[in-house]
Amino acid sequence: YLGAILFRDPRYIWLAGRAVEALEQRGGYLFAQPGVEAPVPLEGRSPTEGSCLIYGDSGLPNQRGPLAPDKIVFRDGWGKNAAYLLVNLRFTGWHRYKATGTVTLVYKNGVLSADVLDGKPFSWLPVGRSLFRDKRVPRENLNGLVVQKTGMAAVLYGLTGIGGPWAQDPPYYAEVVAFETGPERDWAHIRLVGWRGWQHDRWIYFYHNGGPIIVVDKAQGPAGARAGLVWHIANGEMVVENRFRLWSNDEPVEMVLFPLDRGEVREYDDGAGVGIQGSGQSVLCAIAVLLFGKWIGTEVEKSGGDLRLKSGSEEILMPLP
Repeated sequence: YLGAILFRDPRYIWLAGRAVEALEQRGGYLFAQPGVEAPVPLEGRSPTEGSCLIYGDSGLPNQRGPLAPDKIVFRDGWGKNAAYLLVNLRFTGWHRYKATGTVTLVYKNGVLSADVLDGKPFSWLPVGRSLFRDKRVPRENLNGLVVQKTGMAAVLYGLTGIGGPWAQDPPYYAEVVAFETGPERDWAHIRLVGWRGWQHDRWIYFYHNGGPIIVVDKAQGPAGARAGLVWHIANGEMVVENRFRLWSNDEPVEMVLFPLDRGEVREYDDGAGVGIQGSGQSVLCAIAVLLFGKWIGTEVEKSGGDLRLKSGSEEILMPLP
């Protein structure tokens, strides 16, 4: 609302209205802000921007740095029932956390998949530094690649069992290899390199007009090394092998997970959600497909070098990278 006053932009009125609605649903309240008590002679208007690649300052508040890839936003509109997916590209900056190359949020009429940010404060730290946030959020609480610890970190975990098996030092940045938008779909290809010998390529295909969201992952690491791909799904349960039913405000959504190698779909024992555990052969390849509306129940299969989705008379035949 203050932005609408300062810039006379009706989109800020619309955004303020949506923010107040969300706050009311959670039973929250707003602090008084000087200047916002006056009415603004504007009628709210929805933004029209679509999917975009966002660059952010790579420095600190008191030390500016060059612009660097920060987020990729995929969206199919601005309505409550529009699909939305947010990709985090870095682990650096002021409020940094270990989210390089992860899917921070998938939303359609409600949260479908998101980071797990619920955790107990660290009581032995000063109040200002005790919250479960930023770099204290472990990598396995996010939607992305996890790799096993190596070196002294692995030795200490083997001796004490403290800290979990997964490494907590992802690369600072994910490379944006490609990002394109179009009338049928938007897509991106991002890459992590040099993480304890692993390279991870992730392709995201975001179809418009109620179409599916497809995420293809390919990771390769040192011989015999293990890795996993984690997804935290909200209100979900497995209905048949590799297929999960999610609920978004009473609207069903399906998620299909299947490996392209000898990995297996499993629920992690440490509470890290569901995902695909590698076979220990240093290669991990997998596909995750989110299905909405008429695409629910769609047969999803690999056909030669293509991914095939068929729903009645409609079919998507997508070449796999």
